[in-house]
Amino acid sequence: MAGVAANAAAGAACRVIKTDVEFLAKQTRYSAGNINAGTSTQEAIRALEVNGYMKTFSQDGSIAILTKGAKTYRFYPKSKSTSEPSATITFDGAKKASAKIRFEE
Repeated sequence: MAGVAANAAAGAACRVIKTDVEFLAKQTRYSAGNINAGTSTQEAIRALEVNGYMKTFSQDGSIAILTKGAKTYRFYPKSKSTSEPSATITFDGAKKASAKIRFEE
C-alpha cells in the first residue's frame, strides 16, 4: 500500500502543461498539416534565432527565411487563404512544405 501511495503522490507532481499550439484538420489528403501557433511571427522568429537559425530575406524583402541544418522556415506576411501571417517548414530534399503554421496578427 505504501508503494501505491508513493506512486499516486509522484503522479500528482507530474502535471501536463497545455500549450497554445493547435493542430488543425488537413484541407485535402495532399495538403501539408496546418498548425495554429497561438503566437506572433516576431516571437517565433526570435525563438528560432535564439536556437541558432540563420535569418535571411527573399529578394523583395517580404519573406523572412530561417535555416538551420536540413530545416527551413519561411515566414509570410499573410497567407493566400486566410490573409493572416503564416509560415511553412520544409526539409532538405522535400518537394513540398511539411507543415503550414498560422500566427496571430
